[in-house]
Amino acid sequence: LARWHPSGSAWPWLHAPLGVLEVHAGMAVDLKGLLRTSLAVLGNRGVSTRSGWVLEGWREDADGVAADFEAPDGRHAVRCGRLILAAGSGLPALLPQLDLHPVKGQVIELGVRPPEGACAVSGGGYAVPLEDRLIVGSSYRHEFDRLDADPADSARLAKTAARLLPWTLGAPLQKAHVGIRVNVPETRLPMVGPLPGHRRTWVVGGLGSKGLLMSALIGRALPEWLERPEQVPPEIAPRLLAARSR
Repeated sequence: LARWHPSGSAWPWLHAPLGVLEVHAGMAVDLKGLLRTSLAVLGNRGVSTRSGWVLEGWREDADGVAADFEAPDGRHAVRCGRLILAAGSGLPALLPQLDLHPVKGQVIELGVRPPEGACAVSGGGYAVPLEDRLIVGSSYRHEFDRLDADPADSARLAKTAARLLPWTLGAPLQKAHVGIRVNVPETRLPMVGPLPGHRRTWVVGGLGSKGLLMSALIGRALPEWLERPEQVPPEIAPRLLAARSR
């Protein structure tokens, strides 16, 4: 999977005085493009998707769940066998009783053309070279009161890039992007399973900054878990905020 190099001399564009772990296979993913493609694939498989619908509430009974939505064209009620709440950064507000913690993250784009041979690197931060710019991430803010980009975080990320890649020193900041991760305190595991007190309303969240990988693993196991909830590992079962407080 990887090979250790005591010296970084094979990568003259990289500052690595302690050595380099070369990973033989990997990729950088355009998340927006991935989501667009995924929605198109779902549509081709007969899955209906709706944009702009906001969940207002739901009612669970022995046979299923009735979910109420506010949509651009009015209110809609949808009847389903199970309701899966996978609202990402919206989960803490939607389900404040769950032990979930939002973390603000920021990445920046530097206007610099990477040298020939440059590839994605990670070391106290990460940098992904594109054709005419460099993506650098990422920050972690556990306490925040605003969702816009923080100049101080942008400066720290630019400093991280210059430490790894000296040729980025002085490169102009083109853009800064902000997002919210949600994790489960005191663990790096996600939260998956029936909402406490319910059988047919499920929660999938708390994936932190590993959502791209965890979502694929959870998606593979979820159909069987829905049929056999007892097979959900207890370590990832949804837990109430009060439970940890005690």
